[in-house]
Amino acid sequence: MRSKLLVLSALLAYAGTALAEPAPGAGSSWTQKGNRFYFAGQLSNAVEAYRKDASSSPASLEAWLDGAVVLSELGEPEKAAQWLRKAIALSGQDPEIRVALAEAELSRSSALSALAAVTPVLSSSGTPAFAWIAEGRAELELKRYPESIHAFEEAVRADPGLTVAHYWLGKAHESAGEPSKAADAYKDAAFGDSYFVQARRRLVTNLVKAGRLSEALTQLHRLMNVDTANPDLRRLESTLRLKGARPSPAPAPAPETPAEAPVEAAQPMAPPAEGRAPILRVGIGAGPLGKPIPRKSFQFSCTSAFSIADAKTGKVLGRGEAGHPWKALAASGKKGRRIDLRGPQGRTLSVAKALVLVPEDPRAGIWTAAPNDNPEASKRLRGQLEIELLPRRGLGLVDRVDLESYTHGVLAAEMPIGSPLEALKAQAVVARTHALYLKDTLHRHHKDGFDLCDGQHCQVYSGVNLETGRSRTVVDSTRGRVATYLGQVAYLLFASNCGGHSQSGGEISGWGNVPYWRSLPDGPDLHAPRSPWELRRWLRGRPAAYCRTSSFVHASHFRWTRIVPAAELETRLDKALHVGRLKAIVALTRSVSGHVNSMQIRGSQRTATVSSELKIRGLLGIGSQRSALFLMETDRDPSGRPAYFVFYGGGWGHGVGMCQSGAMGRAEAGQSYQDILQAYYPGTELGNLRY
Repeated sequence: MRSKLLVLSALLAYAGTALAEPAPGAGSSWTQKGNRFYFAGQLSNAVEAYRKDASSSPASLEAWLDGAVVLSELGEPEKAAQWLRKAIALSGQDPEIRVALAEAELSRSSALSALAAVTPVLSSSGTPAFAWIAEGRAELELKRYPESIHAFEEAVRADPGLTVAHYWLGKAHESAGEPSKAADAYKDAAFGDSYFVQARRRLVTNLVKAGRLSEALTQLHRLMNVDTANPDLRRLESTLRLKGARPSPAPAPAPETPAEAPVEAAQPMAPPAEGRAPILRVGIGAGPLGKPIPRKSFQFSCTSAFSIADAKTGKVLGRGEAGHPWKALAASGKKGRRIDLRGPQGRTLSVAKALVLVPEDPRAGIWTAAPNDNPEASKRLRGQLEIELLPRRGLGLVDRVDLESYTHGVLAAEMPIGSPLEALKAQAVVARTHALYLKDTLHRHHKDGFDLCDGQHCQVYSGVNLETGRSRTVVDSTRGRVATYLGQVAYLLFASNCGGHSQSGGEISGWGNVPYWRSLPDGPDLHAPRSPWELRRWLRGRPAAYCRTSSFVHASHFRWTRIVPAAELETRLDKALHVGRLKAIVALTRSVSGHVNSMQIRGSQRTATVSSELKIRGLLGIGSQRSALFLMETDRDPSGRPAYFVFYGGGWGHGVGMCQSGAMGRAEAGQSYQDILQAYYPGTELGNLRY
C-alpha cells in the first residue's frame, strides 16, 4: 500500500508541475516532454511544449506534427492546419501530412482549402485511400456529386477493406439522389463491420427510399438487435409491415470469425474421477452483469434416466425416464412459494425451495434445458441441474459440472473452433484457469448462489451445444493444465484483439496492477506509439502485429472506423451525464498502448470526466464501442458546433492479458501454446492439477 501511495504522490506532483526548461543540449526534450504530457492527459501543456520545441528548432518536423494532432483533438482545427502547413513546408509533398491538413480544413468546413491541400498527392501512383476520401469529402461538401463519387470509388479500389470508404461512397450516392446505389455502398460498410451501426442505419433508410422494403425490414431487425431501446426503429418496423414488407433472406455478410467445423453430435465423455476434479456451480441464463434472470418456468429433459432430489437434504423424491419432457414452474399458495414439477402422464412433484436433477448414468446424461418463455435459448448441459426459487419471483437454474466438462463448454464459445490448434490449447488453459480463479479466489457470484455465470461477465459457457471432435481433442490434450503465479492459480484475463499492443491492468482505473498484466507489443518488431502523430499513423495503418487481419482474424477486429452524428452522441451523453448541449469530447489520459483511460465530455450545462474503461466504450458506441483504443476527430458545421465525430480505432475488448487474435497469429507462426501463454502472461508457470 505504501509503495502505491508513493507512486500516486509522484504522479500528482508531476501532473502539477509547470513546464521547466530542458537541460542544455537536450535536443528534442521539449517534444519528449510534450509526449509525456499528452499521454498524461495534459493536452494544453503538451501543445505548449511542442510550441517551445518548434520555436527553438523551427526545422523540428516532429513538433509541428504532434502539436497539430493535439490541437485537432482540442477542437482547434484552424490552429492545427497552421501547424500542418509548417510541417508541409519542411517535408515537401508527404501524402500523410497533406491528408492531415485536408482533414483539418474539412473539420472547419473549408472544402476549397481541403482540396488545395490534398490535390498535389492525387496524381501520384499508389495514392492512399485516405487521400481519395479527403478529396471526396471536399467535393461532397461543395455538392459536386459526380466528382465525390469518383473519389470515393477510387478509395474503395485503393483499400477495399476500409469500411469508411464504402460509407462515404454511400453518402455521396445518397446526396446525389441515388438511394439504391447508396444502399449497396452502405451494405458493404455494414457487412464489413457488423458493429458499424451508423452505416446500417443509413442502409435501412436508403433501402426504404429505393422501395426495397423486404431487405429494409431484414436489415432493420439486425439493427434492432443492437439498438434495442430505440423507439424510432420500432415505429419504422410497424410502418414497413403495414406496407406489406416481410423479412427476406439477405446476402450473408462476410463472417467476422473464421468458418467453424460442422457441429457434431455430442459424444459420451468419461468424467474425471469422483471427488478429484473441482466441481463448478454455473448460473445458467444470467443477464449482462451476470445476475440470474428469474424465469416463471423451465422445460427440461435428459438423455438418461435421472433422479429428482431435495437439494438441501439429498432425499430422492422421484425419478424420470430418458427423453421424456418435464416442466418446472414457480408456484405459490397457502403453504408459500414452491417449485412444481410436471412430468409425463400428469405426474407432479412439489418442493419447497430447491431441487437437484441427477442423471443415473453420468457418462451419457446430457440435459436439454430452456426457459419456457424462450425455448430457442435451450442449452445442452452435462452434470447435475439445480432448480431453485430466487429471492425475486421466479426460478433460477444452476449447472453443477466438473471443470473439464465446463472447459469443453467454454472453448468453442470463446474462440472459433477453426482456429489454429495451439491457439485453441492456450484458450483451453485460460478458460480452465479463469474459472478456478473466479470460484476459489474472486468469489464473484457467491452472493448469487453460484461460482460463475454463463455469459461474458465471466466467460461464455455454451454447454454441449458447440462441442465437436476438434474441441474435445484440444481440451483433452490440455487436461488439468492451469497457469499459476507464485504457486497460486493466476487471474488470466483475455480480450478478442489488442490492436497491436496490450495495456497493463494498472493503467486502467480500478483494475489493479497485477504483475503479469503487462503492456506488451504483439509482435517482435513493434513498439507502442510514442507520440500523437505516431498514434495517428498506428491507428490508421496496419502494423505487422500477430493480431492483424488474417485468414483467422476479421479486418474490423484489428482496425475500425466510426462516423457518429453529434446529435446521436449528444442525446446519449446528456441522458447519462446531464451535460446539456454537447460542445466537445476530449480524450485525456492514455495508456502506453494508446488506449483512452479517461475522457472529458464538455457540455452547455457541465463538464464531466469519465474514467471507467467499460463506460467509455458504452457511452461512445451503441452496443459498445469495440475498444477504448481510438483517436477521435470532430467535424464542425459553419457555426462551429460539432456535426459528427470520426473515430479511428483498433482492437476489440479491453486489451489486457491474452490477445485471442494474437494467439492465432502466434500459432500460425509456429509458437506452441506454452509459448503463447508465456508471451501474454510473463512470469506465470504452467501447472497440472493431476486429476
